[in-house]
Amino acid sequence: MAGKRLSVGLFVDDKQFQSGLKRAATSLKKFGKTVAQTGMTLSTSLTLPIGIAGVASIKMASDFEESLNKTRVAFGDSSSDVEAFAKTTLTNFGLAEGSALDMASMFGDMATSMGLTQKQAGGMATSLVGLAGDLASFKNIGIEQAETALAGIFTGETESLKKLGIVMTEANLKQFGYNKNMTQAEKIGIRYKAIIEATKNAQGDYSRTSDGVANSTRTLTESVKELSTDFGTMLLPLASKLIAKGQELVNFFRNLSTEQKETILQVAGVVAVVGPLILIIGKLVQVLGMLGGSIRTINMLMESLAKAIALNPMTSLITATIALVGIL
Repeated sequence: MAGKRLSVGLFVDDKQFQSGLKRAATSLKKFGKTVAQTGMTLSTSLTLPIGIAGVASIKMASDFEESLNKTRVAFGDSSSDVEAFAKTTLTNFGLAEGSALDMASMFGDMATSMGLTQKQAGGMATSLVGLAGDLASFKNIGIEQAETALAGIFTGETESLKKLGIVMTEANLKQFGYNKNMTQAEKIGIRYKAIIEATKNAQGDYSRTSDGVANSTRTLTESVKELSTDFGTMLLPLASKLIAKGQELVNFFRNLSTEQKETILQVAGVVAVVGPLILIIGKLVQVLGMLGGSIRTINMLMESLAKAIALNPMTSLITATIALVGIL
């Protein structure tokens, strides 16, 4: 019985097929671009700022804790009075609680190191913190400049005070009972009295002018600090847990054997290659996509090649190879 062969012809409209592929690729490209742009916008507009704000809040909360600890060490049993005072400084002197504690602890350290008791240091420090806020308002200067000038009470440095119009020479101090034979603590007490007397006009200036633009701006800035510290305080427990877990991970890797560490490095090397490899594959796919429009040309070339090889195999093979390389 003679065999019969069934032939099935498959005809594809190459032009229509390529047009459909092109439209699909264009749509996918636009969609991918839109998604990428949306992700980038959300990352830069929301994720990044929120992350930065969170880190800044944690930093401020940490700084507040450090200032509070310094205050309790500097003033001992009298620290509760200083802490209570610091809770009022934002309204009365335009200073956030943390800023007031930090300044007070600095003045307190200097006072106790020169012979004043912690109770005396607490009363003097809170007075000077308030005076710094008033001087900054009255002289329209930064709070740091006022703080540096008032530190001259403990160091005897007068140049910074002169810039604020406060003259503190031995002749001026003698009217308050100053003499060279006094102890350091007694000299500090005399300088303190002299400065309080010399700054009468500035005292209470912040409260009097708190509605002005300059002081309102300072209050807003310090209020943001307090708000950020409040949020940071809530985030500190989480940050502490993350830091602890991170330390555990570091300790784990440090305790690995040399062979285990070498294995990790080898795996890391493989992972490092994955990215470039995927990039190369992506580029090859793009090349193949571009070749899609030349399918008909390649088919015609292959048909011509088959006929040419039948006539002159070697020459035709070399010519066809060069042509294919050129297309690729």
